[in-house]
Amino acid sequence: MTFFSPRVALAVSGAAMLSLTGCFPFGGTVSRDYTVFNTYTYKQTSGLGFCGSSDGVFAATIDRASDGTMTYAATVLRPNGKSNEACGDDEFPTETGCMVPQQQSPRTLSPTAADQVTTAFAQIAVERGPEAICRTIALDPCRIDRHTWDHNSHSDYVCSADRLAADQSQSLITLLNSLNTP
Repeated sequence: MTFFSPRVALAVSGAAMLSLTGCFPFGGTVSRDYTVFNTYTYKQTSGLGFCGSSDGVFAATIDRASDGTMTYAATVLRPNGKSNEACGDDEFPTETGCMVPQQQSPRTLSPTAADQVTTAFAQIAVERGPEAICRTIALDPCRIDRHTWDHNSHSDYVCSADRLAADQSQSLITLLNSLNTP
């Protein structure tokens, strides 16, 4: 019979626990402060299929200069009159037909709009684990919204860890849509 020293046993059990931490989410909601950023990006990404909409922002970027001014650039989806079967590589099939991304002109945000961004980014609610249902079934939504502050990225996908709370993602999208209207 082979016996391990306490150090070896501790090292083995520690390594096993570290390898399993990805399987067991920490759970709970934490608040993140992302008011200090250089670049924030938002993008709708496809899950199973894609359910984009021409009702709001498809993608957006907010760049902060060293003096604190913020530049906002957005992309929206617009119908192009083609059927879904005729969609090209840079186009998206939707329930209403083929959509094409359309870049809006970048603009400098007013001090009031920049304050709204700072306020919104001050307390970002992040869920530390997937929804419980993800342990029993696989969920594949048609669209996943992804938000990134420099190198800190969170999506609204319910089966991912460190994801935005559902109401948090929607409030950020509402803010971006309001910024899209000068």
